[in-house]
Amino acid sequence: KRSLKTRNIKRKPPGSVAHLQNDWGNGPMAWTVRERDLIIDGFYARRYCGERNTMAELVDFLFNVGCRHGEAFALTWGDISADFKKVSITKSRNKYGILKTTKTGKGRIVPLNQKMQKMLQKIRPLQATAKDLIFPNREGNYFESSSLNHVWCPRYSNSVLKKLIDQQLLTRYADSYSTRRTFV
Repeated sequence: KRSLKTRNIKRKPPGSVAHLQNDWGNGPMAWTVRERDLIIDGFYARRYCGERNTMAELVDFLFNVGCRHGEAFALTWGDISADFKKVSITKSRNKYGILKTTKTGKGRIVPLNQKMQKMLQKIRPLQATAKDLIFPNREGNYFESSSLNHVWCPRYSNSVLKKLIDQQLLTRYADSYSTRRTFV
């Protein structure tokens, strides 16, 4: 058997936004506060027949907490403190749907700002159990990165960023992991 080697590959933006280059070279990019708010508002503007807009809540959470995507996908109501002031991040879901430990193998407690406290109090179902997902998809299962990328990446017609770029509200592009870099 051959051993698998990981290598650093510089990600290129999708062809549809290749002309929107990063302002500071080829390094990772973070959004400004204005751009972050535009993106969050763009996700909330997408309505689903009066249903809860879980994707917008997820993106808002990712920008305001700074956790990895797989960690947010795996969060359950049992991970939120009773007073909604802290979240315990101890697990992650990979792209194959397998529940595992965090990337570092260590759990951590993250304080929540008032905006996230209010949002979580608002969206928590009355009969929520400790094992219920905080951010379920429409079928009630966990989200996947591909689901997020379909509404993030400008190559897809229903992309929030594509609409913002077409309206010239955003002048550059960064992948969905930029939510974490922006928080940091």
